[in-house]
Amino acid sequence: MKLIYIASVNFEYMFYLSKWRLIGFLLFALVVCSHDAEAQSTRAFEKTDRLALVIGNSDYGGKSLPNAKNDARDMKHALEDLGFDVILGENLGQLGLENAISNFTNRLRNYSVGLFYFEGHGFEGSDKENYLTSVDVYDGLNETLVRSKSISLTDVVSSMRESNNKTNILLIDACRNNPYRSWGRSTRRGLGAVNAPHGTIAFFAASPGQEADENPGGRNGLFTQEILRHIATPNQELNQFFKKISLGVKIQNSNQQPYQAGFITDDFYFKPVSKPEPVVKMEADLPINPAGNAFRKGRALYENAEYSAALPLIREAAEGGHASAQRIYAEFFYNGYAVTKNHKTALAWYQKAADQGEVNAQFGLGLMYFNGYGSVRDYRKASEWWSKGASKGNAACQFNLGLMYHTGAGVNKDEAKAISLWREAADRGNSAAQNNLGTMYKNGTGVDKDESEAIKWFRKAAEKGDAAAQNNLANMYKNGLGVTRDATEAVNWYRKAAVQDDKYAQHNIANIYEEGLGVTKDEAEAVSWYRKSAEQNNPEAQANLGYMYHNGYGVAINKTEARLWYRKAAEQNNAVAQFNLGIIYSEGDGVFVDNKEALRWYRKAAEQGYASAQDHLGTMYAYGRGVAKDPAEAVKWYYRAALQGDASGQYNLANMYEEGMVGHKNLATAIQLYQKSARQNFKPAQQILKKMAKSW
Repeated sequence: MKLIYIASVNFEYMFYLSKWRLIGFLLFALVVCSHDAEAQSTRAFEKTDRLALVIGNSDYGGKSLPNAKNDARDMKHALEDLGFDVILGENLGQLGLENAISNFTNRLRNYSVGLFYFEGHGFEGSDKENYLTSVDVYDGLNETLVRSKSISLTDVVSSMRESNNKTNILLIDACRNNPYRSWGRSTRRGLGAVNAPHGTIAFFAASPGQEADENPGGRNGLFTQEILRHIATPNQELNQFFKKISLGVKIQNSNQQPYQAGFITDDFYFKPVSKPEPVVKMEADLPINPAGNAFRKGRALYENAEYSAALPLIREAAEGGHASAQRIYAEFFYNGYAVTKNHKTALAWYQKAADQGEVNAQFGLGLMYFNGYGSVRDYRKASEWWSKGASKGNAACQFNLGLMYHTGAGVNKDEAKAISLWREAADRGNSAAQNNLGTMYKNGTGVDKDESEAIKWFRKAAEKGDAAAQNNLANMYKNGLGVTRDATEAVNWYRKAAVQDDKYAQHNIANIYEEGLGVTKDEAEAVSWYRKSAEQNNPEAQANLGYMYHNGYGVAINKTEARLWYRKAAEQNNAVAQFNLGIIYSEGDGVFVDNKEALRWYRKAAEQGYASAQDHLGTMYAYGRGVAKDPAEAVKWYYRAALQGDASGQYNLANMYEEGMVGHKNLATAIQLYQKSARQNFKPAQQILKKMAKSW
């Protein structure tokens, strides 16, 4: 007997994935996040008074901008080094843009200087308004629809001014080759002229009507390349900064002339120093921060996995107070790279970096406390550090803090807060948050149930390559939830997730091949996928693989191998495998009959509510197999099975009533139970009713 497991998109599945994601992000933070912001020791202020929103939109359908992500991430690093708190958004849809700008302008009230950087497609509409497009835009939309999926630059400027901060700067690298020229002559190439209010200055990659150079083959677009080249020059006033950018762009592309709009009355310096430095001719002659210099060299080696060579440089920078170096130094001790693994030492260095505001260290420190690495497990401290990172727009912190509110670990349980944090993270492109939002909408947990909204979030994450979301999206297609049922599309998404070693998708695609749903039935292919999932310790796949060996489906019959896989699953409390082991030992299928062992496995499955096991356990008590005969105990288990609609349980309970094994005979009740069983086409019940001349 076998139960087919199709992993559904239910609440428990979502939370299990979420817990896995939490641990997974630890590895991400400790290995990958070393690419993030260079450190705080070079900042001009002890407490930053500068806030930036940096957006890089690259994944436009059919009109991608390969350099946009690089531009946004490099700008983030550069601005953090210059004392800015930075909110980073990548590949934002319409809702993501709106939420990012709202979050930015709300926080901007507490800062003097605001900077908005946008890298992506932009255009001047027929209404003479400039628009920055979201990644929701795709070929084939008319201008009205594209405008509805874009943000008006005027609205961005107005929102910043409403924050009542002192100075606002806009850097717009959005005059890229306009992909929407099919609208006709009413739509100009690039962006149009802009009127910026007092206290706001805007720099554009190209003059009105021009297009900006994507700089194919380079890491950055031409305009952003020049920004990065000059932004950290000490004591360089803003107008001088823009002149250098314009000159650099013009030299490399004579058809592109950067454009300036608006003005500010006070001088502004990205990198002010207390005493003006003498003019020098060569960048190499500029004073160098020793810690920063050691860090840059060490980080390059670290990212190339040259840990022994990187270690002394990172140590020097960390001991010199460089926050990102301290965070990476912690990673050495966490992972045991060129040093003896030591979680307590790792925790101490994470703490040093986090105390300086290094957001990736705040994330890592939260994970250390969450997992109890280097310290006792402390959910409250974990949530506090993730809260600090979340307030700075760190999507991973927002995601994990959302889990804390979802479960009530370290904070008061608050589903609305969890969803709010996941939405922020999702709008920043965090696929795990997108997947969880999809699950919440699918199940109606904390939000109104909305399968179409669930599909939207699952698809966003799935298209980013998120295997869990791909599996969940496949489930939606398979079951026709929020979308037209489509077995072919389900198979497509299951396969995408399965080849990424998602064990649930591997199990699901195995079941697809076993049943021939949307594909040609292929039991050998099913066995192959069940094995992949089973080897990742998925108990459902282990149980099904045991079944395939037991019956010779897609593989030669092998009772020993079947028993091995059943046992692996049974030891993980898989009720089906426990029941199947009970059958094997009670019937002597490939082993000697062992009723006590059979009883043990039947009981385990029965206590989990598995009806067939309850029925069989009742029979063991009824006939005294492996246990003393006990009619009352038999009735108890038959009754539980019958209550769940188990036909055999109904039949056996009817027998007990007919024979008076429940204390007295009750033929009427027996007949009712026989009829229920017979209506499920249970032959023994039908035969008895025929002898009684009773219908069913």
